Amino acid sequence: HGNEVLTGKYKFVYDFYNGFAIVQGKSNLYGIINTKLEEIVPCKYINVSPFCDGLAVVQNEKGYGYIDKNGKEVIPCKYAFARDFNDGAAKIVTKDGKNYFIDKQGKMITTFGYRYFNGTNTIVDYTIGFSDGVIVTNNEIGTFKVVDKNGNLLGSGNYSMVYPFHNGFARVRSDEGKYGYIDKSGNTVIPCIYDKVQDFEDGLALVTKDNDTYFINGLGQIALTNRVEYNSVLKLADSIIHLRADSKEELNRKKLAILSFVKTDILTSLVVTESEIIGDMFDEGNPELNEKTL
Repeated sequence: HGNEVLTGKYKFVYDFYNGFAIVQGKSNLYGIINTKLEEIVPCKYINVSPFCDGLAVVQNEKGYGYIDKNGKEVIPCKYAFARDFNDGAAKIVTKDGKNYFIDKQGKMITTFGYRYFNGTNTIVDYTIGFSDGVIVTNNEIGTFKVVDKNGNLLGSGNYSMVYPFHNGFARVRSDEGKYGYIDKSGNTVIPCIYDKVQDFEDGLALVTKDNDTYFINGLGQIALTNRVEYNSVLKLADSIIHLRADSKEELNRKKLAILSFVKTDILTSLVVTESEIIGDMFDEGNPELNEKTL
């Protein structure tokens, strides 16, 4: 009966997510219902996003804003664009093109997300993202800033690219195209000497330098000296590690070596998939095959 009621009243009903579903009315505008099929937000918005961190992004003819789970518009629809809240902060774009992060009261957190002039050039500070409790911004001249969600400046510096923080570290890229890591104070804790890097997981990060791929710890020290090679996929939490070996025995040894550096009690998942080992694929007489790494 619920389906019949919804079908008769709404043009389209989206899947429920955390107890709420977005609905499209006959007028093509959007609203929200709960699991009791009660309409908590009438179909009056041009766009509605799912609730995230307690608030949902909505859009009307005046712009973008936010509603709470009671359907109350707690932050007015006045922005040119708005993104979901995450850990108490959300990125918005004002009508004059300035980019900021705001809190759940609509208060500006960042005060440097704007266009400004440097001589004859227009410089744009743009936000990389909010993660791990901090906001990162960067601009075309390679200046980055790190602030907390209260707007306090934690650090700054110069890199051509800064990535979001993860487990206390952020990947950075130098003008020479090499990668390293900074901490939340903006200090370079691991220099830009690597060709490829991944985020830290469980205290380790996978890096590649001069065709060698291995793990390092938060001090930049090699934590696993075995060369990481192709043939199997080992998934530790959100990280995927590719292995290669000349035999199943060597493959298992490498897996155990990696696991010995990771606390298994904090793994959210462990998935191992092995591909078939073909006899002459890893011919010891073929150094090109044997030396191929990530």
